[in-house]
Amino acid sequence: MKTTSLFAELIVIGMGALINFVLVLICIFDLKLEVIFSFFQTGNSLLMGVFIFVFAYLLGIVADRIADYMMQHLDNKIRSRFFVDRSQQLAYRLRLYQENIAVTNLIDYGRSRMRICRGWLLNMIVLLVLGNFWLIINPQYQSIKLFLSLNILILISGGITYFAWRFLMIKEYSKIEAIYKVLTDN
Repeated sequence: MKTTSLFAELIVIGMGALINFVLVLICIFDLKLEVIFSFFQTGNSLLMGVFIFVFAYLLGIVADRIADYMMQHLDNKIRSRFFVDRSQQLAYRLRLYQENIAVTNLIDYGRSRMRICRGWLLNMIVLLVLGNFWLIINPQYQSIKLFLSLNILILISGGITYFAWRFLMIKEYSKIEAIYKVLTDN
């Protein structure tokens, strides 16, 4: 996998974690949304953009590791349908990486999408909790319409993201297994 691709993945995951981080600050310090928006509008926009990307990258690393840990049990369950254990899957993948750059790129692209789905699933869970907490502590924004909209939107998005992650995992493992068998049969 190219470093640029991994960097981009972690930025995408980290942007969601950054939203959650800002929401935590809003909840803890009872900040108003206007204060947050004005903070981002003041100062040097280039410097602020660099800071946001660096911080999002760092949060993306943390979120990716937490999401990986959180999904490990389900990942193992899916993997066991195709491989005896993790070492067999890794050995197959390593062999494929040595065989053909096109196969390597195909596998890496699928893994990249899987990591983004996994990271954003974590981001959505945290956003659901923090969004509801924010609604509880801010009575001026409380409405059944906002509550339902927030929860339905995040639950549907999270469900779609979970099933996308699951589909991508199944597809990756079946792809590795099938390509490996083709290469070893020849």
